[in-house]
Amino acid sequence: MVDEFQLAFDGPSLRDGTMDVNELASSLLAVGDLVREANQKINGDRATVSVRVRADFKKSSFDVALLLDQTLIEHAKAWLLPGIATAVVTAPSLIRILFGSEAEKKGITGAIESVLDIWKKLKGEKPKEVVNDPAKGMSIIVIGDGNTISADPNAALLYGDELIRRSISGVVRPVTTEGIDVLDIRKDKNPLNRITKIDLPLLPAGPDLSSSETSQNVRIDRRPAIVRVTRPNLEEGKWGFSDGAAKFSAEISDESFKKRVNDGDEGFFKGDTLDVILSITQTIGPDGTKFQTKYEIEKVIDHKHAARQQNLQT
Repeated sequence: MVDEFQLAFDGPSLRDGTMDVNELASSLLAVGDLVREANQKINGDRATVSVRVRADFKKSSFDVALLLDQTLIEHAKAWLLPGIATAVVTAPSLIRILFGSEAEKKGITGAIESVLDIWKKLKGEKPKEVVNDPAKGMSIIVIGDGNTISADPNAALLYGDELIRRSISGVVRPVTTEGIDVLDIRKDKNPLNRITKIDLPLLPAGPDLSSSETSQNVRIDRRPAIVRVTRPNLEEGKWGFSDGAAKFSAEISDESFKKRVNDGDEGFFKGDTLDVILSITQTIGPDGTKFQTKYEIEKVIDHKHAARQQNLQT
């Protein structure tokens, strides 16, 4: 089953129809992680999903069409039959739970129906508690100050997951940059949701993990990222990673993480992801023809194992 939705970024820096590849790639990678984690949490092993991209370039904006391709595992197809209590959440419903619907905007339901709207309402705050209310068919989300909001049970379940919240932050990350003001999420060109700078959480106090340095021939970008391990290296040298858009090799300079690997405290499985600080150094030769890109993992913040773990060969 395939369903389509669109991300449309807009702002002064997009007037020429171009967008920084790092900003776009990190957002698309986060969409993929968000959809896969949501499907796994709701459907378990009854369905798998992938996200494919088809880009449309339009004047004054940058639109990306995303195809959510869901495959039902054979034994799960029966769960689509009428009368089954716990039906598979299909691709269109998954999009609605994550991003919203026209019905929600019209106020037909009494509870917040999408994960993204909960994120906007709570500014990404981690819930203190999620209480299900089967009688009303909704969940109550309790936050740190004791306030509560009512939400769709599936949306509340997903919002309580740290990776889901972090993935949403990655999806909307381009809106945090100067020159990009809006992210519209649409389906069949109809608006599902909109994120502007006013919807973003306040930046926490402390050092900024993102930075950029540029000289005539060198550009260094340093930013948070989620990467998938494709080739671990238990000796000295580079590891293999994927950011969802491309595969690359990178050295890990986090001595604490390397020590945990050497001591056997870190095990790796197929599909594992790392939440990291990624440094990308781009160098252009003096004659302007030779171009090199170097990747470095400066710090490993978190290590997430895949839901179904399989040994990853080195």
